[in-house]
Amino acid sequence: MPNISLLSLRDATYSKLDDNTEFYSTTEVTWAINEAIRLGNVFCGWISTTASVISGGTTVANRVIYKVPEGIAIPQKVVFEGKELDKVGMYQLFRNWPTWMKDTTATTGYPVSRWCPYSLNRFAINPADAVGGGLLEVTGIASPTALSSATDTINLPKSVISVIAEYAAHTVQCKLGSVPLTQSIPMFRTYEKMIKQSCIWSRYKQPNMWLEKRSPE
Repeated sequence: MPNISLLSLRDATYSKLDDNTEFYSTTEVTWAINEAIRLGNVFCGWISTTASVISGGTTVANRVIYKVPEGIAIPQKVVFEGKELDKVGMYQLFRNWPTWMKDTTATTGYPVSRWCPYSLNRFAINPADAVGGGLLEVTGIASPTALSSATDTINLPKSVISVIAEYAAHTVQCKLGSVPLTQSIPMFRTYEKMIKQSCIWSRYKQPNMWLEKRSPE
């Protein structure tokens, strides 16, 4: 994937705003671009990374719950000692392994076989490693670094430039309301369509209109 600069993303966004820097400051356009990257990345998984758990990169004897490594927003895969674990949901874990909070490789006689998202930043393994010291790695959607300088770059598919620009241009026009907001809605619809085409979540449903709240500048 190519490195895309903030300058090129700003240019693409301003081209949809008739290059109007009077109504739409560089600061707010940059904010909207970063927001578009963050949301698009959550939906489409543009940026992923692999990291070891913070407990020295290895399991702790009999520990069930582990914290998701820093920099990973959504864990997608967990690997124990080079073997990818099966992902199960919390309901399935409780139904099929009701004693999962107590199960260990020693008490069950089975190796670590599965993992389950436990909260926004924690996950469980089952059964727990009774010995400890096993390499435990997590792969998932990474938290993108915010762009601030025009020369800052981010590694993204070139095709997403238009996706980011559509969302950013729509977002900055929301403050004006009335005609500008109404005219920008097709931009949001285009963004929505583009995201759906590449979305990695099979059950994802896009809300009709949505904008994250933020403090006024």
